Formats: sequence, structure tokens, C-alpha cells
Amino acid sequence: MMAAATLGNSSMSNAHERFVVLAKSAPGLAVTMVIDQALSAPDLFVFSELLELPNIQQLASTQAEISLRMLQIFAYGTYSDYKNLSGAPVLKPEQLHKLKLLSLVSMAHKSKVITYDALMTSLDIGSLRELEDLIIDAMYKELISGKMNPKLGVVNIDVAFGRDLRPGQLTEMISLFDSWADNCAQLLSHISTEMDHANASKAASVQHESAVQHQIEEAKKMLKLTKELDSNDAKKP
Repeated sequence: MMAAATLGNSSMSNAHERFVVLAKSAPGLAVTMVIDQALSAPDLFVFSELLELPNIQQLASTQAEISLRMLQIFAYGTYSDYKNLSGAPVLKPEQLHKLKLLSLVSMAHKSKVITYDALMTSLDIGSLRELEDLIIDAMYKELISGKMNPKLGVVNIDVAFGRDLRPGQLTEMISLFDSWADNCAQLLSHISTEMDHANASKAASVQHESAVQHQIEEAKKMLKLTKELDSNDAKKP
């Protein structure tokens, strides 16, 4: 496994708190500058509290709405979402790299084995060296944990960093969990029913075996009695 340096929770938390404080105090459209700085910050990969701030939500339907859209993409979107966003700004190199890291994390949540070809296509990466540098950086920052296999052209994922949830995703997750719990309950009920049938069959088998054994013993007794009677009859003059 590729060695990974520690991206401490305190480091990420401190960065998040710092930008939340800056955004709260930013007047008017000045908050867009804070968003731009947050998208560039190398130690910030969660954006939920920023997105929840009223002055950032108020960017919707304004001339600065694109800043809100970009923050949403970095929070729970992907590089593909950025490419498909109308009027998307040109990202700074560090922002583009960061978005590709986050997109890699999203792909790692969907599959434990990701091919190099899929990554290069999805992230517009032109060389194997660039791709491996991206994967190594993701491991270094502990955004993913896994192992590269250049021979097979895949990266095997063990664990992936948890990104922000998009609107409605928590409800979907709860629904999936409820469905899973229902399926488990049905499975347990089925297993319990099968066990009851098995126990009943076993009890019936034991009872039948006991009855057969009783019949055998009775037959032995009758056979013994018959032999004794025949022997007595033979002894009579």
C-alpha cells in the first residue's frame, strides 16, 4: 500500500472554521473572494458549513451565482459537473487539481477497483505519470487508501474520504438503510421459519424412530414368547 501522510482532522477542521469566519464577515459580493480562496485551499475538502451560510445562499439568482455553483460542485460534485456547467470559470491550477482529487474520491465510493483508463477519461488526464501523481497525492492526503497496480492498470480502493452530502442524499441514504433493514428482517423471519420446520421435522423423525424401535422390541417379545410356547408344546408327551 502506498504510504500516506496524515491529514489530521484538526487541520481540516481548522481550515473549515477559518473560512466560515471569513465568509460570515465578508460584506456583499466580497464573499465570492472567500469562496475562491476556499476552493484553492490545499487542506480544505469539506464545504457544508460554508454552503449553509445565508450570505452564500443569497448568491443564488445574482450575478455572482456561479460562485455558489462552483462551491456546490467542490462540495459534492465532480469534474464532469464542472465541464458541463454553463459559464463555468477557468479554474486555477491548484483548484483544478483539487477538483480532480475530489472526483477521484467520488469514483472510489462507487467502485473498489478503478481502471486507469476510466480515470484518465473522466478526469481529462493525458499521461500515465500525471494520473499516478494524482493518485499518490490522494493517498498522501488520505483522501483514499488503497494500492496501485500499474501492471493491470487499476487502483484498488480500501477506504475513501467522506465528502459532503448533496441535497436529498441523506434522505436517500436513510431510505436505503430502511430498505436494507426490512430485507434483513424478512431474511431473519425466513430463517426462523425454516428453523422451526427443521426442528419440527427433527422431532417427528425422532418420534417415528422411537415408534419403530418400540415395534421392534414388541416383535422381539412376541417372537420370544412364540418360541417358548413351541418349546413347551414339544416337551409334552
